[in-house]
Amino acid sequence: MAKRSDAAARICSAEAGRVISSLSLGQYLATKIQFGRYALAEGQASTGAHGDGHQVRRFNMVDGRVAIVTGAASGMGKAIAARLDREGAIVIATDRTIDGIASPIGTGSHGLFEKLDVTNQDDWSRVAELANARFGPPSILVNNAGILHFSALLETTTEQLRAIIDVNLIGAFIGIRTIAPFMAAKGSGSIVNICSIDATKATNGASAYVASKWGLRGLTKAAALELGPLGIRVNAIHPGGISTPMVRDAAMTDEAFDAIYHDIPLQRAGLPEEVAEAVLYLASDRSSYCAGTEILVDGGATAGKYYAQLPGAPPFASP
Repeated sequence: MAKRSDAAARICSAEAGRVISSLSLGQYLATKIQFGRYALAEGQASTGAHGDGHQVRRFNMVDGRVAIVTGAASGMGKAIAARLDREGAIVIATDRTIDGIASPIGTGSHGLFEKLDVTNQDDWSRVAELANARFGPPSILVNNAGILHFSALLETTTEQLRAIIDVNLIGAFIGIRTIAPFMAAKGSGSIVNICSIDATKATNGASAYVASKWGLRGLTKAAALELGPLGIRVNAIHPGGISTPMVRDAAMTDEAFDAIYHDIPLQRAGLPEEVAEAVLYLASDRSSYCAGTEILVDGGATAGKYYAQLPGAPPFASP
C-alpha cells in the first residue's frame, strides 16, 4: 500500500527540487538529478543556504500575486492557502467562521484571514475591495468552500438541496462574478474551482452534493469560454477521498480512513496538501495554456474497475 507518509515526503522533496544551486553546471545537474525535476525560474527568487553551505536560489511560483481562497479554515482550503502563501502569494484566506481558529497564513506573511459567507454578495464585495485597496487586484481565486450532506434521495428535502447548491455552486458563481472584473481590468488571472470526482460520476446518499458539483463543473467550462478572451483562465480540480474534517470522523485513525479506499490503485485516502499542489499548478503560469481543464486528484479512483478474474488484477481486487 502506498503510505500517506511517503506522499508527504514526496511533497517536501518536490519543493526542494525547485532550488537552483549557483555553482557549476555539473553541480547544478547533480542537484537536479537528486531531486528528480527541473527548477523553473518563475517569480521572484529567494536565497538561502544549501546543505553543503553554498548559496541557493529558490523561485516562488506565485510571488506577489494576490490570492483569495474560500473555505480556508480547515481541510483542503487551509492547505491551499498555506501552500500559496509559501510560494509567495499574498493570500486572503476566508471562511464563514474564523473566530477562535488559527490563521492558515504563515507568521510574517502579508495576507489576511477574513470572514466570508460565500452565499452573500455583500461579503464578497467587501473582501474584494479590501484586497484591492490593501494589496492590489486579485490574481488568483480558489473557490473551495463546500458543504456535504448525506441522505437518501427520497428523504432529501428541498431546503437541504438549496442549502448545498447555495454554497457549492451559487457561492462560486458569486465569487467569479465579483472577482473576475478585477482580473479583467489587468488582463490576467486564474480561477480554480474545487469540484469533486462526484462531478464525473455519482455517489448514492449524496444526491444534493453530486448535483451541486456537476453544476460547478459546468460553470467552470462556461466561465472558461467567456473569461478566457479577457485573459482569465478558469479550471477545475476533482478531488477524490481526501482526509478532511468534512468527510472524516475525528476519532478515526489514518489507517481506518485509508482502509475505505483499499480497492483503488493507490489504496489510501488523499492528503489536503496533495490537492494544494494541483491548485498551485493551475494558479501559476506553469499552466498558462490550461483553460477549462480538469485535474483528477483521486488516487486512481475514477481510472476504472478491477476484474479479479482477468490478468493484471492486484491481490486486493474483489472476485
